[in-house]
Amino acid sequence: MSTISTPKGRAQFSKEKGNEAFKKADYANAIGFYTAAWMEDPEEPTYPLNRAAAYLKLGKNEDAEKDCTIVLKLSPKNVKAMFRRAQAYYAMSKLHDAQKDLQAACELEPKNESILLLIGEIDLKLQAKREKAMAAAAAGKFVDPNASKRRRRVPINIIEDSAINPPASKSDTKIQFEAPKASDGSGLTAVSSRPLKTSPESTTLPHSTSSTVQAAPEPLNEIFPPNSSLPPSAGKPRPTPASFKDAKDARTTSRPSRVGGGIFHATGSSKVFTNRETAGEKGKSPPIKAPETYFELAKAWNARRTPEERWALLSTIRPLKFPSLCKTSMEPEFLATLVETFNYILNTADLETQILVKSYMDVLPDIQRFNTLFMFLIAKEKAVVREVLSKLGVDKPEGQWAELLK
Repeated sequence: MSTISTPKGRAQFSKEKGNEAFKKADYANAIGFYTAAWMEDPEEPTYPLNRAAAYLKLGKNEDAEKDCTIVLKLSPKNVKAMFRRAQAYYAMSKLHDAQKDLQAACELEPKNESILLLIGEIDLKLQAKREKAMAAAAAGKFVDPNASKRRRRVPINIIEDSAINPPASKSDTKIQFEAPKASDGSGLTAVSSRPLKTSPESTTLPHSTSSTVQAAPEPLNEIFPPNSSLPPSAGKPRPTPASFKDAKDARTTSRPSRVGGGIFHATGSSKVFTNRETAGEKGKSPPIKAPETYFELAKAWNARRTPEERWALLSTIRPLKFPSLCKTSMEPEFLATLVETFNYILNTADLETQILVKSYMDVLPDIQRFNTLFMFLIAKEKAVVREVLSKLGVDKPEGQWAELLK
């Protein structure tokens, strides 16, 4: 095993760890080890090349393509990089780009069976696409993508205003009312709420230029029949109020307010807003829903700014379930803010809260690629971890924490 006293030695050590994880099909941890190796020795193309292979196993084709491009900048004639980038292009359906890389690799290694096999597969796919396009063109279904789109033209008949309302003479303008027409096939029928009464005599407007004249309002006794109840102030002049209070009282008595109709019941409850707050319920915070994935946890975590809010969110997750929820998705930034929250909560924590924090700290090393995550923490953030353990009464960490904090 290589010494780890130099950057190249540490890079080689991380590479060997990555190879072991790759053989065990633990591709996520392999990516972490290859990343650590590349950070120690960024000029060595082997590390991003190996990481590209792990990315391909996880189906992260875009990341694999980027790593292979980096390798080809460091080593332009690297056949493995050309082949793996072609695999990524092939998975992303970029067949022509894959074909270019394979042709370049085939010139360097013309007898490489893997390269020749992938070239044959791409040729078959491209041929199938060409045959499909030719069949569509022969059937008249081919659409030229450069052809301009056809627009449907709808004829519009312009009807002059004089055709609808012929001009009336100034001296003889009569009001005419038409009976409601039957439905014209659209499903709509004109409906009148009450019969319109025409004025017995025509209305003459000596200086009006409009051909449409509105009818005078109906008498009050026709709108409210004698047997119906009239408004209390109907037909009676209202006295001038002497003060603002009198005016308010007069307005309240003349048109009393009542709840009912529309979206409200007579009791005042709403038919639409069923969850309206009452006076006694104001100030109560809604219950926090436990996140089911790391994505939901990170989104809710970033939406909360105070340590108390974040602790309330975290408390909805059982400690033993935390590693399986995070899987390989946890980021170093989240880990740093998580430990800071623990440190803040422990300042005023009771015994039950201290036990819960200790449970979370015990399961954190069980998260996948946690060693790699911890490597990205700065010295200040690692000091916060030591402070949290000290507040929990752990002066000398044991197990994996001891290895990470040594």
